[in-house]
This record gives sequence, structure tokens and C-alpha cells, in this order.
Amino acid sequence: MHAKRKMVYNQQRYDHLQSERRGAEIAVDSAEVEHNSASAQDGKAGRNQVCSSIALPSHIKWLLMHSQKHKTEEKRRQRNRKAQAAFRERRTEYIAQLEKSIEDMKSELRLSQTARSTAVEELLMIKYKNSLLERILLENGNLGIRIKLNKRWS
Repeated sequence: MHAKRKMVYNQQRYDHLQSERRGAEIAVDSAEVEHNSASAQDGKAGRNQVCSSIALPSHIKWLLMHSQKHKTEEKRRQRNRKAQAAFRERRTEYIAQLEKSIEDMKSELRLSQTARSTAVEELLMIKYKNSLLERILLENGNLGIRIKLNKRWS
């Protein structure tokens, strides 16, 4: 509840300062016109000279000074917003690129796994055929061939 009251107070204060600033700018502009016409003969005219030559209340001078500061801060905020938006865009593109590479790697992994399982099945088939051929050799009594095969594979 306290935070809400503080927000309302700050908004009222901001509105009040803004209305004073607008009034001060109008006063400075009208004083500047008068000053420019008076000092046109001297060849000196400008906003900085007007502020120094016109006796403005200190709170209005403060408002004018801070309105300029507010403008530069607003420009900085705009630059930051643009930079943040660009960063978010780059980050989104980078994440999309990473997701695509993950999908590519997953499909490559699936292909490797299927190739491995095919190779394992072929190996089992060859071992089975080998064992069948060894049994046939044993049944036919060709032990001499078996001994040569065992020496060759050991």
C-alpha cells in the first residue's frame, strides 16, 4: 500500500514539475524574443545569454537544466533499447542455429546407430555361418583343416 501512495506522489510531483517547466520555457522563449530584439543592435543573441541575463527563479533554472539532462538521458535510453533489441534478435538467431545443429546431430546419431546395429547383425550372421562351417568340418572328420583354421585365427 505504501508503494502505491509513493507512486501516486511521485506522479503528482512529476506532473507539477512538468507544468512548471513548460511555463518556464514559455517565459524564457518570450524573454528571449525581447532580449534578441534589444540585443540585435549589439550583435549578441542566444539562449545561454538569455538565461544568464534574465533573473529566473532558481527552481525554474533547475527545471531547464534538468530538462536538458532528461533529453540526453532519453536519447541514451533509446540507444540502449535499440541495442537490447538487436541483442535479443542476435540471441534468438543464435539459439535457432544451435537448435538446428542439435537436430542435425541427432539425425546423424540415428544414422550411426542404425549403421552400427546393421554391422552387429552382419557380424552375428558371419559368426553363425562360421560355427556352421566348423560343425560341418567336424562331422566330416577333416580335423587337419580345423587345426589350420584355428592357428590362422588365433
